[in-house]
Amino acid sequence: MRFNRIWTLLGAGAMSAALITPQPSAAEPYPADAAPTTPVPTTPLPTTPAPTTPVPTTSAPATPGPVASEPVPVDPKPVDCSAVKCVALTFDDGPSTYTPKLLTMLEQHHARATFFVVGYNTSRFPKALSRMVRDGFEIGTHTQSHPDLRRLSPSRIRAQLRGPIDDILAAGQPAVTLFRPPYGATNAKVTKIAKELGLAQILWSVDPWDWAVHNSRIVADRILSHVGRGSIVLVHDIHPTTVAAMPKVIKTLQKRGYHLVTVSELLGPELKAGRKYFRQ
Repeated sequence: MRFNRIWTLLGAGAMSAALITPQPSAAEPYPADAAPTTPVPTTPLPTTPAPTTPVPTTSAPATPGPVASEPVPVDPKPVDCSAVKCVALTFDDGPSTYTPKLLTMLEQHHARATFFVVGYNTSRFPKALSRMVRDGFEIGTHTQSHPDLRRLSPSRIRAQLRGPIDDILAAGQPAVTLFRPPYGATNAKVTKIAKELGLAQILWSVDPWDWAVHNSRIVADRILSHVGRGSIVLVHDIHPTTVAAMPKVIKTLQKRGYHLVTVSELLGPELKAGRKYFRQ
């Protein structure tokens, strides 16, 4: 999902993300009514560090390299993130045509991850969704069509949150307990309904802005420059440049001693419905 962000100048030229304006992705378009047509401000996430690398004016295209066609099972051994260094990689807006390659990359390195899927794409890529479940990844709802939930009525919020859940359950995941608000946009109304539906709200602490910078080197460098123990990293598996950045990210984090885990492994199984989580 591509977005245009409004930058706020801080001090002598330093910048941080203050507003988010959604725009449909050309690579993975949503239905015409999926995203608002006017700028949608969201509350800045204070725990998200601003990238230090300037955004290039032109994208450097990248294509994921060859990967094994046969899946490699993710390491089933449990990880105690209270005792070891952990990071949760999270992927939004899929599944997409690039998701199977990403799954293979993760599996080859015995890395876990969490996918926040949209119903519009779960119905288009059911095999990728089933593979996520089969190979031990975690899936949460990212709504049916990626709207700003704060603008919707309670009944429409419920419908949006439930949108991909039937597909996730049909793919074999026994329950869905995680929810990521599109654009990170939530409020008391959304929180109340998420709590009613038993969904914890999972935000993030590292955002490399891969939706804006289609350059795998910059995406990887931004992640590796800002990640730390307990980080939740936000990226999007609808962009080939993001998928191409993952081998470097995964290998480097593992060399630094990090375990790449699901959100539930990072935060623990007893997450509170409705509560917002940004990191461990």
